[in-house]
Amino acid sequence: MKPIRTITGTSFTEKGEELAKSTIDRVFELEISAFSRFDDEEADMFLALARKHVAMLAGEAEKILKKRASEHGEESI
Repeated sequence: MKPIRTITGTSFTEKGEELAKSTIDRVFELEISAFSRFDDEEADMFLALARKHVAMLAGEAEKILKKRASEHGEESI
């Protein structure tokens, strides 16, 4: 069975593609539906917090990568 390649580079078999469509796609639909219920102020607040959260995650990931690189005598990325 040949894997199906997605835009993100993820590969699925045909069964995996069916599973993704029946689960992941539905979750995306639910998220869009829930997000659309925010008023403008709530949407702006949510997006600002989500951006901050992603930036914090990136910062924490960078710390881990630098620590691992230094432990292995490598240059950090």
